[in-house]
Amino acid sequence: MFRLWKSGSSWVLGLGALFVGVLPYGCSSDDEGGSVGQSDAPNAVAVALCGDYYRCSCDENDQTFSSQEDCELQVAATVQQAIDEGKAAELTYDGTCIPKLKQLVGALDCRASGEIGFDADLIRLYQDYVDCKLYYGTKQPGDACTKLSDSASDDCVKGSTCQLGVCGALSARGGVGAPCQQADECDAGLVCVGVDTPNDRTCQNLPGAGQTCLGTQDLCTTTAYCDQSSKKCANLPGTGQPCAPSPNVALRRCAEGSQCNQDSCESAPGAGEACTLECALGFTCENNRCVKGQSASCDVTRLTASGN
Repeated sequence: MFRLWKSGSSWVLGLGALFVGVLPYGCSSDDEGGSVGQSDAPNAVAVALCGDYYRCSCDENDQTFSSQEDCELQVAATVQQAIDEGKAAELTYDGTCIPKLKQLVGALDCRASGEIGFDADLIRLYQDYVDCKLYYGTKQPGDACTKLSDSASDDCVKGSTCQLGVCGALSARGGVGAPCQQADECDAGLVCVGVDTPNDRTCQNLPGAGQTCLGTQDLCTTTAYCDQSSKKCANLPGTGQPCAPSPNVALRRCAEGSQCNQDSCESAPGAGEACTLECALGFTCENNRCVKGQSASCDVTRLTASGN
């Protein structure tokens, strides 16, 4: 499940969540991680994804692969299919895309989606990665174009993408104050929020503890809330403290790892305990039980191997 090969899937980082739909392309920067040739691409991706998969214990309760070697064989086969399609279409290969993937997987460092938050450096690596087309062509913006079926590649030039059969220039991501509808339209580290009204959304750098709350919505970063007495952002309360008077932008009234119960923050449930939404740090609520949070990259490897 990664956009380099399957146009119907992508990584989305926003409020700590990954893998939530398809991003439009944005403007990309040049890669500084070198290049991987076409013949080396299947093995390079397989080693990176499957090495991460087993290092991060993604296989702990999963029977997708019989071994790391089996994982590498399946992932390499999917990548080879995309390589073969690009060659058959006589498009130009971009060897900088795979190093960008490897950098992104390394930066995840086995963290679960809930542990990523607003990691601007990680988001920047993600944006560089999804902006990279494994194969590109010579069609200019405005020309009719064709997408490849086994990848996110097309026959448009670099800096453009094939949408509804026509090449279009990549959309630039917005800086502070730029209008937006969702987080992926903003520069890394910014969020798409309504400063004065929920529906009038712009890209913003949310203030942290000690800074003035933003706009009439009294916005603060995801780890803080707006203290109405001072109109300053304050850290979300922890276990044993009164809950914040109202939910913050991430709908929290207590710090992560705690939950609000009758206006008091208490420790969230841990491994194997019943849950509704919150769990202790390092755990996630699945089927009403707290389980160890898996690396955000685990599903990427599984879905890539399956060809989805």
